[in-house]
Amino acid sequence: ARQYLGQLEALDSKIYADVELLKEKKIRITGGGAIRYDKDRVQTSLTDSKLERDVCEVVAFEEKVNERIKQYDQAKEKIIKQIKDLNVATYIDILFRVYVQYMSIKQCASDMGRSYSFIKDQHTEALKAFEQKYQPLKYLT
Repeated sequence: ARQYLGQLEALDSKIYADVELLKEKKIRITGGGAIRYDKDRVQTSLTDSKLERDVCEVVAFEEKVNERIKQYDQAKEKIIKQIKDLNVATYIDILFRVYVQYMSIKQCASDMGRSYSFIKDQHTEALKAFEQKYQPLKYLT
């Protein structure tokens, strides 16, 4: 259950990396570099075919990123619904904080005003309850 629920954070990290890469690609093709005034200026231009290829590559990559974001949103909705369906308030609260808000067990305990050991034990019980309710777990990503 821990790995199943952890899919959200893994997918979120992949999206973040892809968005950063997309920004770099856009800067590269739009010539977002610095201008040097200490050198002689030479007018250059990208050939239409190279510019066209670069733009097509960026557009295709952006579509891939958008698809991954859509996949993340669907996975998040499903996991939140599954967590809520446990019907034990403490389990819902802990699993939501840890796997949807990406809190550590320690931070979760602090925010809930409970001891670390209590939250750790409840987290283990919540994972068992989740696994029993949704066996077999099918990965979403």
